[in-house]
Amino acid sequence: MPEPLPAHDAMRLIGVDGCRAGWVVAASDLSLREPEFGIAPTFRALLDALHGVRALIAVDIPIGLPAGGALDVGLRRADTAARAFLGGRRRASVFSAPCRAALQAGSYREACELEVRSRGGGRGLSQQAYTIIPKICEVDGAIRPEHQAPPDADVPIRVREAHPEVTFAVLAGGGGPGHGLLHSKRGCPACRGAACPGESVRVELLRAFLPDFDPRPIHERLVRLYPRAAGAIGAGVGRDDIVDAAACLVTAFRIATGLALTLPAGEPQLDARGLRMEIVA
Repeated sequence: MPEPLPAHDAMRLIGVDGCRAGWVVAASDLSLREPEFGIAPTFRALLDALHGVRALIAVDIPIGLPAGGALDVGLRRADTAARAFLGGRRRASVFSAPCRAALQAGSYREACELEVRSRGGGRGLSQQAYTIIPKICEVDGAIRPEHQAPPDADVPIRVREAHPEVTFAVLAGGGGPGHGLLHSKRGCPACRGAACPGESVRVELLRAFLPDFDPRPIHERLVRLYPRAAGAIGAGVGRDDIVDAAACLVTAFRIATGLALTLPAGEPQLDARGLRMEIVA
């Protein structure tokens, strides 16, 4: 594992992934020793809890949203670049972020209509993108362009968009394209609680950075604390949520140590708010 940069010794690294109970948070210093896992009820609550702390957050949620028209034709280059980087079957795990207008929709049908209108035609919004609109709104309402400042900027809390599947592909392929993982990250009924091939290969990749990482006891502890999210079916947190949060923590480490891959390369695409539309892994 690469040595951390001494200049960032006081930095807190945080990986974040959405779950039914809120947000799974994986936190550590730059040593990545003994990472802590917990749940933040909202993204704003996480930022508030970090008041006075120097932190770098990598979160699995779209940051920066297209507006449509001549500005960006309703698409983010980051999503297209991430799909091309993954290749094969895993490219489908990167869905297009919704246009900003769709955040105001009161139903899936209305969101699709607003999406088509913003893009000037084409298809509507995917069900996956519509499902996470509340999470997108949380992050969009909590951050400003300053949160995406470069490492040498005097900004106490930085927030970058991550995508666990892109991170796993980077770790599997040494940074080269076309190494999206073959197996899905989620378990199946036949596994009866044991680790499926998709989980096993992801955990093994993470152990190059987090040698003692095992999502099972973490999941058991968090499920006891959050057995069921309000109004939702199933536990408040899934084991795949924990694995993804750990991947985001590794992404934060890669950003802090100058190892991260940014998609797309070159000048960032900015949304109407000035937020960078890019995925870092």
